[in-house]
Amino acid sequence: APAPPGSGSTATGGAAGPGGQQPDPAQMLANMDKAQLKQMLKHVKDNPEMIQQFASMTGSSPEQTQQMLETFATMDDAKLDMALTAMTTLQKAKGAWDRGDALVGGHLMKLVVLGGLLFVGAVLYYFFGTSSAAAAAASVVDPASAASVPPPKVPVVEDEFQDL
Repeated sequence: APAPPGSGSTATGGAAGPGGQQPDPAQMLANMDKAQLKQMLKHVKDNPEMIQQFASMTGSSPEQTQQMLETFATMDDAKLDMALTAMTTLQKAKGAWDRGDALVGGHLMKLVVLGGLLFVGAVLYYFFGTSSAAAAAASVVDPASAASVPPPKVPVVEDEFQDL
């Protein structure tokens, strides 16, 4: 039977977030320790309804969710710790990105791309800004004006060994 309105749970038995929304699975996983994660995986894996709910929360198919649960369930403790650490770190990075994006009105990606393009342009200008093509274009002499320029005078040096 469905839970009464305002009870904070969904019809499938999971906790609902603020405003009745599903909780963010990445946030849930980032706040778990190894024992809690193993217990949750066992509980979800044994309950097809929970697999369906978890699949809807992650935006994947129930088959993909089942495969992901099997992968996590068969991990050894060292790899599980590494995965939890990675999830926590990525969750913090996502939070920092979201805060920065909010500060610039949702245009952080555009600013990062623009900054990257400016950096690449500066590097290219540094290495190729005075390219040989630009120098060659600057050294081209008009043939008509070249005819009016007298040839350079070459100094004549007397041979100092002439008398010997």
